[in-house]
Amino acid sequence: MTCRSRLLFCSLLAAGAALGLYIRALSGEEPPGDDPIVASVNGRAIRLSRLEQAVADLRSRRPWPQAWDSQVRSLLLAQLVDRWIVLEYLGSHSAAATPADVDQAMRGLEAELQARGRTLSDYLKQLSLTADQLRDELLWSLSWRRYLDRFLTDENAQRFFERHRRHFDGTRRKVAHIVWKVDSPEEVEKYLAEARRVREEILAGKIRFADAAARYSQSPTGASGGNLGWIERHQPMPESFSRAAFDLELGKVSEPIITRIGVHLIQCLEEEPGTRRLEDVRGEVEAAMAAYLFRWSADRHRAEVTLEWNEQLVPRPDKQLAEWLERSLPLIPGNR
Repeated sequence: MTCRSRLLFCSLLAAGAALGLYIRALSGEEPPGDDPIVASVNGRAIRLSRLEQAVADLRSRRPWPQAWDSQVRSLLLAQLVDRWIVLEYLGSHSAAATPADVDQAMRGLEAELQARGRTLSDYLKQLSLTADQLRDELLWSLSWRRYLDRFLTDENAQRFFERHRRHFDGTRRKVAHIVWKVDSPEEVEKYLAEARRVREEILAGKIRFADAAARYSQSPTGASGGNLGWIERHQPMPESFSRAAFDLELGKVSEPIITRIGVHLIQCLEEEPGTRRLEDVRGEVEAAMAAYLFRWSADRHRAEVTLEWNEQLVPRPDKQLAEWLERSLPLIPGNR
């Protein structure tokens, strides 16, 4: 069995039952009875039962308030759709795996299972999959890995590192923030509007950032002008906060940022440059590149596919809520 086949095998084992539910959500297999299509990409259907299975699995791992139900379902469906869009993009650029590639991976998987005293049939039952559904996941895994192998080169990694150096080199930043805490999706729009208004007042010189923090922030740090002290790129704040804070020019005020905590305005006060090199953080850089490539591929090819979305059954996600929900819940598995 090749190293790549072993990697795919181990990835499938690690995903377990959650992977089974995820694949069923993506599968276009014709189900019995009345099971409407909630979305399709170039005719590849995602059916209501598959989406509900994926939602149920997500809920079992990370429950959420009932008020979030509609937006979580919409966002999860959007992410499932994006993965099929990316696969269509790879296929249109001759970057997707072939049926022969999938056949070879299936044979390698079966051989590995036999070496462990198991059968493919038992393995499929364990994950509640059909062989065709397993082939779909192998098609994605092989195609996406091939795409990453093409672009995650030393040259591209160095270029990405230089372009986003402070995100990886250990730079520290002293930041202040104003936060409006959010407990439900309905509150996001309300506090986004207030944050935009306060930001305009700060930019117009009507109020200083520190004074605005004392007046509006729903955090104890408001009393000290919103000063959070020194933060690193990946701690202690949520990812969307840290990403925005490390993109800001010193002294500037961010657009409203949504995290699982709430809506923030951020100001960077000071910076201590880091000293790490690409060799020290290669894994982090490649993970960020993979996430960028996935989003870029989905967005670039979106207009080129025939996408149908049954909005009567599942409304499209509210873009303003999407990032907050993504930071609040672990949605579909990563794409690397």
